[in-house]
Amino acid sequence: MKILLIDDDVLDREIIKRSLIGTSYDHDVIEVGSAEDAIRLLQQSTFDIVIVDYNMPVMSGLDFVVQFKSLPEASHIAIVVVSNSITDDIILGCINAGAQDFLLKEEVSGSRLSRAMLQATRRFELEQKLFESYCHAKQLSESDSLTGLYNRHHFEDCLREAISVSERTKHCVTVFLIDLDHFKKINDSFGHEVGDQLLKIVAERISKKLRIGEKFARLGGDEFALIIENVDSIYQVKPVADRLLSIFALPFFIGEREIHCSGSIGVSICPHNGNKMEELVKYADIAMYRAKASGRNQYCVFEDNMQKEFFRKYLVERALRKALKENAFILHFQPLLATNDKRMVGVEALIRWPDPEINSFPDEFIPIAEESHIITELGRWVVQHAIERLAELRVSLQLDNLYMSINLSSLQLSDSGLVEFVSRNLLENKLKPRDLMLEITETALFAEEASSKSLISQFHELGCKIALDDFGTGYSSISHLLEFPIDVVKLHKSLIDGSTVNKRHATIMNGLCNMLNDLNTIIVAEGIEELEQFALCKACNVSIVQGYYFSKPLPEKELMAFVSAKG
Repeated sequence: MKILLIDDDVLDREIIKRSLIGTSYDHDVIEVGSAEDAIRLLQQSTFDIVIVDYNMPVMSGLDFVVQFKSLPEASHIAIVVVSNSITDDIILGCINAGAQDFLLKEEVSGSRLSRAMLQATRRFELEQKLFESYCHAKQLSESDSLTGLYNRHHFEDCLREAISVSERTKHCVTVFLIDLDHFKKINDSFGHEVGDQLLKIVAERISKKLRIGEKFARLGGDEFALIIENVDSIYQVKPVADRLLSIFALPFFIGEREIHCSGSIGVSICPHNGNKMEELVKYADIAMYRAKASGRNQYCVFEDNMQKEFFRKYLVERALRKALKENAFILHFQPLLATNDKRMVGVEALIRWPDPEINSFPDEFIPIAEESHIITELGRWVVQHAIERLAELRVSLQLDNLYMSINLSSLQLSDSGLVEFVSRNLLENKLKPRDLMLEITETALFAEEASSKSLISQFHELGCKIALDDFGTGYSSISHLLEFPIDVVKLHKSLIDGSTVNKRHATIMNGLCNMLNDLNTIIVAEGIEELEQFALCKACNVSIVQGYYFSKPLPEKELMAFVSAKG
């Protein structure tokens, strides 16, 4: 056992050394006359136990214990304090400072010293186990079990502390909230084990991009957060955000799978956006959803008007859920007319929400329904009620060949039960699949091609007509005609508008219509508002037209009046 003996009194050191001879330990004693010399020696050599005098000049034994315990060398050394005087306060002071035992010098003997060192060593071992247990429990309480990052609880504590420091230093604190794009789809496609591996790789990649002092956490699910202090300008946010987004540039390899995944980042800054932990997290969350709504794989810094917009979305979403339960929507119908004789051959079903309190129109509540995934249930509501109305309209209008056109959202194309739902409703209302035209936008096909193809093929095999909506606005219209079983093409309004004022546009439209007619594809022109536009459609051999020139979308009773007026 290697022992360091610290005492300014040479005689006392000799007494203790002599007492050590009577112990059962094989020992090697190094002695020094001051605590200062002991500190220097302990930083150079290793010892098993330190015996230190309480009463010494300059630095007392108690001061030595306090200072030594702050050194990394103290992690494996037990301490026994000896003194000529003893009080409860002295004993407690030494023990609280980190000593393992205390002895009165006049009581020092071989047996007492041996017992003290044995007890000190054992206490030290127990303290170390207790400390290690505490460190482990602390790590568990602060860490995310999957990634090893800070968890939400510890992140919030760190953010509160950073805000407190910033109030004194007058520097900013910036919160970055990072959410993986379409993570649910990855989980659903490959399983949760692959999803967990992806989260771990993302955590590792981001961790490698961080600098000292940047606190990184997983808040839960696929959501991560980062605290960066001393960001004093909005212009300093972009380099950090770019650094974070760069980790998504390369694919993620998990087993034999190559997975492409992006992330969206929301940023809030203290004190500009708030000076409370809850505010900063909430505002970063709002900004992150704005980044997703703007196209994903980008960052967005919170601005004051976002909270108002976010609250509006929240109100609309909550009201949408209530309206679905209460069946509070209605359908309007816009006539589809044969170009050659203006005969009504079909109607397009358009959802309306007659709620004066919320006062929301489709161009607002449809995107919110998509973001919140209410669109699947809402879309089924439209399908069911449109089919029921078609059966009634055919009887009341005496139009046996009238068909119903229904718009499908890109998210509805992942509803695996939709084909069966449509088929069942057609059967219950004694209608044929050919009586239904399903409109799908080019952007929906582009974004969801892998999952859409199967569903569209099933509808085509069932016998429903498939219409490509908004033709002429996307980047791959022609390829979609080749890849998907398209029966009908609906020309976008902008193509019609441009063709009446620009000869080049008119030439392109005429060429498109010739090509589509050669492919035996039905052409529908939407957004017809003027006689000149209608004349252009006739000249280009467009089959069907719709628009305000003929009729706006109408409630069912007004549609019947419209048909009656046409004779």
